[in-house]
Amino acid sequence: MKSLFDIAGIIRIARQIADQYDAGNDSNAAFCRYIRNEMENAKWTYNTFVDKTLLNPSIYYAIRGGKLSNPEKDTVVAICIGLAMKWFKAEKMLNLCGYTLRNTKADNAYRHIFDYSDQGIDFCNEILRILDIPLLGSQSR
Repeated sequence: MKSLFDIAGIIRIARQIADQYDAGNDSNAAFCRYIRNEMENAKWTYNTFVDKTLLNPSIYYAIRGGKLSNPEKDTVVAICIGLAMKWFKAEKMLNLCGYTLRNTKADNAYRHIFDYSDQGIDFCNEILRILDIPLLGSQSR
């Protein structure tokens, strides 16, 4: 009796589904890959990263090496602001790291400052300062 299904094709499809599931579960690696690609497209160097995010330089190397694990929410926001991401793209990055912006003063401010991300992190930090919310980035100017 001849099978109605192409077994090899079914196995190939099942493996693709499994591979996509496995890749999706490694969200920290996915975040690093995406951000690394964004930094490369923007021609960021180590100095550019520090200047645009005000983050510790070790984070740059952790992203480049795909080793940044469990970044804090404000770290993800600082990176997204540095890359001038708007809300829809930044939300994806936050979700990859396990974050959802909630109805808090800080999260509401983060949600809105993505509209001004092209103005840079210093501009966004001034908004946060006026709202008495901790500033983004660990490096002071």
